[in-house]
Order: sequence, then C-alpha cells, then structure tokens
Amino acid sequence: MRNLARIGTALGAVAVLATATAGVASAAPSGFTVDVHHSSGALATALSGSLSWSTSSKTVTIGGTSLFVKAGECITVTATGYQGSTKVTDPYAFPGSNQKACADQGVDVTGSIGTHGLTAKVPGGVEHVVIRLTDYDHQIGHYANCYRTASVCQYG
Repeated sequence: MRNLARIGTALGAVAVLATATAGVASAAPSGFTVDVHHSSGALATALSGSLSWSTSSKTVTIGGTSLFVKAGECITVTATGYQGSTKVTDPYAFPGSNQKACADQGVDVTGSIGTHGLTAKVPGGVEHVVIRLTDYDHQIGHYANCYRTASVCQYG
C-alpha cells in the first residue's frame, strides 16, 4: 500500500511540474496566404508569409514573405493593424503609397516584400491585421484578416 501511495505522490508531483513548466500555446495564426485569380481562374498574383505578435501585442511582424506576380501584371500590397474596426498602426504599402509593382511582359516574377513590423500607437496593441493583395490593373483584390486570438486567418 505504501508503494502505491509513493507512486501516486510521485505521479502527482510530475503532473504538477509538467503543468507548471509547459508554455501556453499561442492561438495566433503563424502565417497567411492570399491568392488573386482572374475570372478565367488563372493566377495573377500570390503572397504568403509568417506572422509574429510581440508578447505585449503592440507589434505584429510580417516576415518570410514570398510574392508571385504573373508576367504583365501589376500589384499592390497593404497591411494594417486594428483594434476592432479602428486602425491602430500606420499602414504598410508595397511598393509604396499610391504606387504599383509590375512584372514585365513574358516574365513571371517571384520574390519577397521583405520583413515589416506594424506597431500600435495605442494601449492594448494590435488585435488583428489585414493584409490586402490587389491586381492593380484589373482591380481584383483579396485579403487575409488574421486575429491574434484565433488559430487561422479569415480570407476574402
């Protein structure tokens, strides 16, 4: 009986130790992918990357980006951080505000938009980030709306 009590005590101590040392899994999505297709179904442009929230939730970093632009297409990318429906970060724009990036005729382009941080200007930090990819000339846009407290992004 004493051996069972000792085993039970030891197992209980291990369970407490495991609970105390295990980190809480972050629910925030770790990445996103946005595709823009023409009405024919042909892929015009695509963007994917990673998302990382600071522990204070003040900053969201967009990194590890991969951008595809079909030959002859022009695109824009924007990313903005929000609390509810209120913008709380300056928007990031690629290639720049009111500019477009174009692939030459006959040459598909694959590259990166780099790494960018969106930092909240108000207490409470960034609740969600919206990353929008637009086929500039055809005015077809899609987005990823990624919430810090969710495990996946919403796409539209």
